[in-house]
Amino acid sequence: MYRLTPKEEISARVAALQAKLGQEGLDAAVIVQNADLFYFAGSIQQGILVVPAAGEPVYFVRKVYERAVAESPIEIIVRIASPKEIPPWFAKKGISFP
Repeated sequence: MYRLTPKEEISARVAALQAKLGQEGLDAAVIVQNADLFYFAGSIQQGILVVPAAGEPVYFVRKVYERAVAESPIEIIVRIASPKEIPPWFAKKGISFP
């Protein structure tokens, strides 16, 4: 039986990445590699995980959205058809990354 990565573990990993982003003066990390998606999101669905230096990470999923929702403890999971939809999504929220 497949065991999901506990929410506490994913939260700790994301928090450590956010601390490092802050130390380096970076606004966000954009994660696309499968191993990294699994490590930080707990799922390997085709998509992009955006982890801002502060705030909630967003998992943008192109394929098998339902599985991403079932597997990942990330709170904000958004179905997309293309990566081109990501900047407008953040713009609507009033978030910009220089």
